[in-house]
Amino acid sequence: MEVIRKLEDIRELGLPSLKPVVTIGSFDGVHLGHQHLLSVVKEKAAAIGGVSVVITFHPHPQQLLRPGAFDFFAINSVDEKIKLIEEAGIDYLIIIPFTWEFASLSFAQFIKDILVSIIGIKMLVMGPNNTFGKGRQGNAQTIQQICCEENIIIVVVSELKIEGKPVRSQRIRQLIRQQNSKGVEELLGHD
Repeated sequence: MEVIRKLEDIRELGLPSLKPVVTIGSFDGVHLGHQHLLSVVKEKAAAIGGVSVVITFHPHPQQLLRPGAFDFFAINSVDEKIKLIEEAGIDYLIIIPFTWEFASLSFAQFIKDILVSIIGIKMLVMGPNNTFGKGRQGNAQTIQQICCEENIIIVVVSELKIEGKPVRSQRIRQLIRQQNSKGVEELLGHD
């Protein structure tokens, strides 16, 4: 897996010619829900002869937007996240520095200026609760028109549930606070 930490470095890779299938998110914990999403990204990339691309952020957006929030902590380090995403078989991992300037980008700017112009996205794979862009306004519904205009295929993957409850990083944090290591392991799917 190739790890890219600067947007400028992406241009040198020639990703647009490789038919990128992209997913975007914090991937905190790289839990079973994330792993399911990553498997769909790989499957879709293989189906079109493309490459799988994960875009994540460092630091975690919550660390910048809600500093000192008592209910937030990162489940894993950026190095652990890299290792887990690589183990999932992803081709490219792009780690975008999450700054105030970056946080001010609208979802339309992000799609046009980064996903289309720099990465050359062909397909976007996302979960039903995935949001991005300033104010988290970009979601599966709000991005439909711009993705249609840019010829980007959107694939929305159903949320993974265990025992009827969605697998989410927030739920894992709650289990960690409760010191429920068995519950944490069941949702993470790894140590």
